[in-house]
Amino acid sequence: MRILEYKNADRSDIDAIYQMVEILVRKYEDPTVTDITHALKWCRTKIEGNYEAYTCIYADGVKAGYYHLTEHLDLRTELDDLFVLPAFRKQGIGTEVLTKILKETDEPVYLYVFQENVGAVSLYTKLGFNVTKIVSPTRMIMEYRK
Repeated sequence: MRILEYKNADRSDIDAIYQMVEILVRKYEDPTVTDITHALKWCRTKIEGNYEAYTCIYADGVKAGYYHLTEHLDLRTELDDLFVLPAFRKQGIGTEVLTKILKETDEPVYLYVFQENVGAVSLYTKLGFNVTKIVSPTRMIMEYRK
């Protein structure tokens, strides 16, 4: 059985986190609706200014991904990012990380997801998230409530 461990990200993780964001934005965002260059600059700035809030996911001692939670004043927690590195996908890591997150908070958890990111949407749906709002032609909000 694979053992997952969690450690705080540091400055050396900025590029890897950004690369994951960039892949998703370029794959799923609609350039006729969103200025991709502007969106990626905003993402880079957000990551650089907040990298210490990211958590590194290690599978058997090897870095397997990242996630970032933000607690909001409206008593909801946002799963701002969850990335499982390509070599570690389809191994249950995303499910295990999400299950951990959902167990550790009593607040509703919500996230933004690209509508066409079928793998992510399927995972969130399987764990009990529901679509609560379509926020753009490409993205939607899903929420989990206990």
